[in-house]
Amino acid sequence: MAAKRAEPSYPRDVSFGAGRVRICQRSNGHYKLAWREMGSPRTTTKTTEAKALEFATRKARELDSGAGARWISPGDADALAALRKLAGTGEGAVRQLLADVEGARRWLAGDADLTTAARWFAENGPLKVQRLTVAEAITRFLAEYEKAPKPTRDTFTIELDAFGKKFPDLMLLDLDQARLEKWCFRAAQKKSGPVQAADRTKFNRVTTWSTFLNRARDWNLLGPGKHAADLIRKPTLPDEGKQIFSVDQGRELLAAASAEDLKLLTYLLIAGWIGLRPSEILRLFWEEEKGIEFGGFDWERGYLHVSARVAGKNSSERFIPLDARLVQILKMIFVASEKKSKSKVCIKRSREFLSLLARRKGICEYWPADVLRHCFCSYRIAVTKSLEQVATEADNSPAILKSNYRRPLRHEDGLAWWDLLDAIDLQTIRSREQ
Repeated sequence: MAAKRAEPSYPRDVSFGAGRVRICQRSNGHYKLAWREMGSPRTTTKTTEAKALEFATRKARELDSGAGARWISPGDADALAALRKLAGTGEGAVRQLLADVEGARRWLAGDADLTTAARWFAENGPLKVQRLTVAEAITRFLAEYEKAPKPTRDTFTIELDAFGKKFPDLMLLDLDQARLEKWCFRAAQKKSGPVQAADRTKFNRVTTWSTFLNRARDWNLLGPGKHAADLIRKPTLPDEGKQIFSVDQGRELLAAASAEDLKLLTYLLIAGWIGLRPSEILRLFWEEEKGIEFGGFDWERGYLHVSARVAGKNSSERFIPLDARLVQILKMIFVASEKKSKSKVCIKRSREFLSLLARRKGICEYWPADVLRHCFCSYRIAVTKSLEQVATEADNSPAILKSNYRRPLRHEDGLAWWDLLDAIDLQTIRSREQ
């Protein structure tokens, strides 16, 4: 005879993995079920034992699957305790630690183990450069521009040095968007007092910081991704078109430079009618007397040789064909200045002096950036009707030439610009040969 099965006693627990539901029998014969979900106690009542057991079994499975379980295995509890020990006791510290780990692995495209990620982070990330201040990084950056043209060097120095002196102890990695944006949009200091900075000024400041922080990222002083300057929304500037001088302004400039100084006239002709960059003009020699590496004018064949040394690291060696009138004028200037100097064509501050002369004579109110190179490209394309040809002469791609330099002009406008060469007073130049 089979033994009689013992009746289950209450309270009793129904468990599945880490999930657990407790069942208690009420005095009225119903069954109360209790469990913890999302950190809070929960209860319900079932009228029969079968319904209570069915519910408890299903709920225990749900809790174990992670839909609210708060009971964990001893091994998981030890792991969580270790994470808390590493992360600290602050609220959300464990989640922040896991986010940092995920970030480190993401730098390695997620295909490396944690030890490798940590080692790379230590060698290339904040653990290595955290003691580097913004001021120290600025000093390193400006050192690269010691031999750059003065306007470029001054632009970087004025903006960056002022920040470095105001925040000498700020770490580079602590430079965030809010602080940098406040600095770039600061008021301009005038004699009458602070004045809200113009949108162009704000735009230029952010551009300067972008250049600096991009270089810092190249040095592995910043991690990949957007830096503080990338996150700043630049002011929207009106499209003013490419700034060039009119034919009338070109005529006045040539007359003023001819009367003032042959060095200024030379700079004006080479920039506005040959299209060299300011940095190239300042490295240019009259003739290849020091060797072909220095470049120079080929008077007989009518070319200017821009050597690799003259072009610099960001430009290319090239031979530029010259208008016959331009050859005649420049050769006369060369002969006139031969007794004084047979070396470089222009002095370092030629562009600055030419700008001052133009404003003093009332030819323009201000000297637009890179205006003479814009003039050459715009008027030359109008004459040749060939972006590719002018791109080769100016050492730029046709796309960049079209988007950054060219202002659409008529063919007649281009011819009028080159016809200005006929108006130069050759007698004045000859008189200086004596």
